[in-house]
Amino acid sequence: MTNSLSYQITNLRKQGCLNEAKELCETLLNQSSIDTYEASAVFWVYRELCKHAIENKDMNEAKRFYDICVSMRSHMNHDDQVADKCLNFLKKDLSPNSSVIATALSMARSSNTETAYDMVKDIISSGNCLPEEKNNLGWIIYYYLKANYRKLGSTESRRVLVSFMNLNLDKPSMVYSNILRPVSLMAEEFEDFRLISFIKMWGHENFSREDKLEGFYEGRTVPSLVDTLMTRCIKAGSSRDEIKEAFGCDVNMENVSRETYFRLFNLSKNSSWSEFWEEVNRYLVFKGDNAVVNEFHSKILSSIIWNIDDNNRNKILDILPKWGYQNFRPEDWKKEKKDDAVYDSLAEKAVSCYIKALKNSGTKEQALAAKPLFETFLRHYPSDETVTRELCLILKEEGNTKIAFDRLKNLVKNNPSKWYLWSEIEAYIDTDNLNLRSAVCAKAITLQRDEQFIGKVHLRLSEILIEMGMQREALCEVNKYIST
Repeated sequence: MTNSLSYQITNLRKQGCLNEAKELCETLLNQSSIDTYEASAVFWVYRELCKHAIENKDMNEAKRFYDICVSMRSHMNHDDQVADKCLNFLKKDLSPNSSVIATALSMARSSNTETAYDMVKDIISSGNCLPEEKNNLGWIIYYYLKANYRKLGSTESRRVLVSFMNLNLDKPSMVYSNILRPVSLMAEEFEDFRLISFIKMWGHENFSREDKLEGFYEGRTVPSLVDTLMTRCIKAGSSRDEIKEAFGCDVNMENVSRETYFRLFNLSKNSSWSEFWEEVNRYLVFKGDNAVVNEFHSKILSSIIWNIDDNNRNKILDILPKWGYQNFRPEDWKKEKKDDAVYDSLAEKAVSCYIKALKNSGTKEQALAAKPLFETFLRHYPSDETVTRELCLILKEEGNTKIAFDRLKNLVKNNPSKWYLWSEIEAYIDTDNLNLRSAVCAKAITLQRDEQFIGKVHLRLSEILIEMGMQREALCEVNKYIST
């Protein structure tokens, strides 16, 4: 029956009844299997249909008929050279520019990009090519743009980029991803080109698996294409929310921290201080209130502290809270050992720098804001004297004088010979406890025999003695204060 059907199809074709032959062919095409005779009959019908479609300039229909011919050819005799020649003729008729495109691609790969692009720019505009040839046109544009974007300038480069997007290539694909490499360079070169906007148009769903993988070059890790693009967007001022929307995922903050650290390193090396602090601010703005705990985030803080001097010491008051008190790693709390010497940990350096700035130009608000930092610090270094004293001032300011007194009392117990601790604790004792207040002042005076340091302690003790009704003793203390 099927041989009879293939015979009928062939006769109808020879009689010029292509529509009737096509209807019988569709019956065969709907079958689950097809034999050599049937495939041959269908092939020659659709070959004729393809030729007519080409003559009528109906290239979409011609391509559909051509694809059926290609499919049927795989079921026919392998040595049917006539069928092969007919297929090649159809392909040339479908795309008269195929040889030009192939030549241009070869030239583009050989760095002759401008000539290659000139050969195909009219083809790109007309779209007169097979879908598989559009992929080659995409590669020609890629090579051309990569080599010439600076020479072309912003406007022309973007026009070429539009022509690439109009090809409507299959995606994800290698060429569709690779175009992002010159695009990234364009974003760095041209201020009027917003990379984040292009990524939104390009579509984050079109990133391939390989685009998200890190690479390795000469023994070191190379960021993935996605991470590289994100870094460029950050550098251009895109917000974290914008990047999430454009890329369909959050940024890898470790990569952001790494790139920022190395930029800061190079800027400090070149003494580009204005750019250095701008880069610090850009990074902290992008980070926002999010927790960031990684090696390079810590190295950024270390670089900041290293490059702070007396002229910009107050910067740490703004920087450290934004960097994040909670972002110290366990390693950042450990003292550093080098060549048998022991150095302060990163956390100690940061807190010391912050306290110096507070004493120099800090506000009450900045001091109060440091409370969580100081409390965390004292959990790691409970006997630290400087931070305990600063925390006690904050607690007193908050009205938690009893808690502050208990902390300072423990410090005095552990350091009974330090006169200034005895002097400071007086301010935390209940005002009505005149005996204890006078006693701690007297203790401070007995421990420090150099009068130039304890003039204010004499004055404070005189005020307490007056409250106790001991005017003569108070006068004695005032005279000692005057003589200092």
